[in-house]
Amino acid sequence: MNKLSQYILLLIIITSCHNSFDGKANNALQGNWIKEYYPEETMIDEDLPPPDFFFKPNVLYTFQNDTLFDANQFHNYNKKTKKNNYLGYKTKFIIKDSIIYWYNTLTKQDIEYGEIKKFTNDTIYFENFMLVKEKAQQVYQNKFDAIIVTSSGCYGTCPIYNYRIEADGTFIYDGEKFTNIEGLYKGKINKEYFNYFKKILNHISVLNVKRKRKKSA
Repeated sequence: MNKLSQYILLLIIITSCHNSFDGKANNALQGNWIKEYYPEETMIDEDLPPPDFFFKPNVLYTFQNDTLFDANQFHNYNKKTKKNNYLGYKTKFIIKDSIIYWYNTLTKQDIEYGEIKKFTNDTIYFENFMLVKEKAQQVYQNKFDAIIVTSSGCYGTCPIYNYRIEADGTFIYDGEKFTNIEGLYKGKINKEYFNYFKKILNHISVLNVKRKRKKSA
């Protein structure tokens, strides 16, 4: 066997291994996941610096067939306007050579989500973070007439806004000051997304949420 044949055979073997890993990883990914960042002492690669984050938000991701759902929504940053463009809460994804890509519907490009280093039944390991399988939670039937959120001002340029989500999906927004959009708007939330929102809301025992009391001086 000459060197060219050996090279082709090796390439076929490597490609086959990647395809096998990608297929198994895709099957393992199906379901709901919480994104968590590694503590410094548990980094997979000791030569890698620990991630520099002031806080560690737990973001829920759902992989369903070839669709990726992000409870925090997808965004595309516009350098000219210095604003994020909302891209919805779901998009297509693919796995190629161990790397997950999500499809940016605005730029029509595949964006790298992360390279899978290894995976188990309940954990997917990436370079600086991992996805942990969401444990079965009690589901609450949170019925509401409306959800109202109000943001007041501060000594700087904190956004001042009010919005109301009604039980039928009606959305009323009032951007007062220091917001991307100012003014009063009314609309209807996409039915599919509204059902997804209520599903996530039902993982919270709203009536049992404890309110933090301010310490007296």
